[in-house]
Amino acid sequence: MMMKTILLIFLLPALGWAQPFQFRQEFDTIPVVVDGDTLPAAWTGGYNFTSPALVDIEGDGDFDIILGQGGSPMGFWQNAGNALQESFQLSLGGLSLIGLQVINNAFTSPVFVDIDNDTDMDLILCAAFGGGSGMALYTNIGSTFSPYFQLAEDSLRDTQGNLIYGTQHDLADIDSDGDYDLFVGEWYTGRIHFYRNIGSQINYAFQLQDSYFSGVQAGYWSSPEFCDIDADGDLDMFVGNQYGYIWYYRNDGTPQQWNFVYVTNNWLSTDVGERASPEFCDIDDDGDYDLFLGKGNDTEPIPPGAVHFWRNLGNPQIAQFALESQMYLTLDMGTNSEPHLVDANFNSIDDFFILAYYLGWLKNVGTLTDPCFQLQSYNTAGQGFIAAGMSFGDLNGDSFQDFVMIYSWSALSQIWINNGDTTMPSFSLYNQQDLGDLAGQPVFGDLDGDGDLDLVLGVYQNGQDNLRYYENQGSSLQFDFVLVSNNFMGLLGACVPFAFIDFDFDSDLDIMGVGGEENHESLWYWENIGTSQQMILADPIQNILGMNIVNSGIPTGWSDIDNDNDVDLFTGISAGGGLYFFRNITGESPVHPDPKRPAPTHPVITLLPNPGNSTIAASYKLQSANQVSLKVFDITGRLTGTLFYGFQLPGTYSFSWDAASKAAGVYMLRLEAGGKVEVAKTIVVK
Repeated sequence: MMMKTILLIFLLPALGWAQPFQFRQEFDTIPVVVDGDTLPAAWTGGYNFTSPALVDIEGDGDFDIILGQGGSPMGFWQNAGNALQESFQLSLGGLSLIGLQVINNAFTSPVFVDIDNDTDMDLILCAAFGGGSGMALYTNIGSTFSPYFQLAEDSLRDTQGNLIYGTQHDLADIDSDGDYDLFVGEWYTGRIHFYRNIGSQINYAFQLQDSYFSGVQAGYWSSPEFCDIDADGDLDMFVGNQYGYIWYYRNDGTPQQWNFVYVTNNWLSTDVGERASPEFCDIDDDGDYDLFLGKGNDTEPIPPGAVHFWRNLGNPQIAQFALESQMYLTLDMGTNSEPHLVDANFNSIDDFFILAYYLGWLKNVGTLTDPCFQLQSYNTAGQGFIAAGMSFGDLNGDSFQDFVMIYSWSALSQIWINNGDTTMPSFSLYNQQDLGDLAGQPVFGDLDGDGDLDLVLGVYQNGQDNLRYYENQGSSLQFDFVLVSNNFMGLLGACVPFAFIDFDFDSDLDIMGVGGEENHESLWYWENIGTSQQMILADPIQNILGMNIVNSGIPTGWSDIDNDNDVDLFTGISAGGGLYFFRNITGESPVHPDPKRPAPTHPVITLLPNPGNSTIAASYKLQSANQVSLKVFDITGRLTGTLFYGFQLPGTYSFSWDAASKAAGVYMLRLEAGGKVEVAKTIVVK
């Protein structure tokens, strides 16, 4: 398998605006544990239709991960470990590109090879979208250690001038002539198109040789990947498909003349649901190839996760793969994730229930101020819920949280009672009814202050949207929901997600919901200026996050998760299947600098001693919380060390750099925080 390199920009900025409320988006500050492993960054929103690529993007001797995906920017995961032991961290920055244009809602598949033989990697990007696809070439005009990509071909063509198109692709020197040939999967037949490079190592020229390569017809959305899996000197072929399987063709030929023999259409019995996208890499430097497997999550949410990882426990000649993780990088329950925070085990801290076709449960094993969520079950209710919305509440006075489930497309309402205990919830169906044509998000709340839970439900019927208000005319021990209004408070629409929450801690329920234009992409706040018995809504405060909620976020996860007396938000993502986390930082005291000596707008690095010959201390001060990167480069621009990478609160920090083993010379320490960069020079003497 040829060396691949991948690049990308994945930037979701920290938030902070001149608004009544301030929220900061965070990605890795609250840990999530899945199958004994802590996810590197849980709160990225998940991914959709991933195409993973492994590459040493920084020239530091280990492989990083970059994820092509559907409909959103690619994701960049930096390896802060080493060649023997990987340790991935979400990178909020990216590399320098000129002219990069990824088609909106495209399914991106990136591959990097040195197409012009100048010792650095170039990018060939495939973007499949509604009605077609295309490929583009970006040449690296930087270096191996500091890549800088420039658009060279926005529509890659073959030697006859025909556009090259397809689903996903790979490049491999299939004929051992020293240049890269191109293989492109086809959507509707699963065939592989083979373009031989009849140019040279410096100037490529792709000529279509075979549109039905080796008789491969793996089903829809074929994803080719080449790898010498048996260490016999030639490249074997693996093809992922729409149905979540991998087809394996062993090469019984030679490095110069291939002879692919079909072995199986379900290699490793993987079945990731849909759109299997294999990528091989020796991630642990033990001489054999490990497997990273991308997947879709649209119609097949099980198994969950955006990337599966199989470690090779065998040897270069005889592979022995073991599934190590189905949720390798980030929290991803499938699709259309809807979060609910509920104290499920009576310890005064909120646990997570996440609806994403199945109802998953994450127990909070942390504390009031330092939460930590541990996945307990992917399917707590024991069945799937298609196109559904839900709301939690204690409907029978037993202190356990029950829920109402609405099947949106059939308008079927179900009430499920929790018969479990403090260690394991156990839900059973209590009753159900047909509500009409189409139903949306159900919301519980004690709207009349009588101590029991009422219900508001959006319903589309007879061509009209309406919000139905069902008053609970029973009691806190026995519910009895009676329809009293089809126009609750005269706001919102049938299928728009919202939540009741006492946001201002005045003992009555306010409303948080998505509003705005037709697509309802921003979060609005309606304050209840009435009482707990009589709701009166003030004019809404619009877009309190200061940004649109990406991919129709579902803002139902409200909780004071850090016990600082304000309400934080976890919002679900319709496409990605994960969650975003927004910490409420309203009212946090700003730093007031001396007006006669203004504070710098960026952190300044102090290096002591300088020059030095063994250990050099690098210190800096942060004025605000930010994602921080502190790295050391030599005079040629080669990365020689990472002192810190992660999220830091305001304060002063110091890290030691061991220069004893470094050659004498000039080194640069590069600090990046909040989009600002500071570089300090130090001299190592011997």
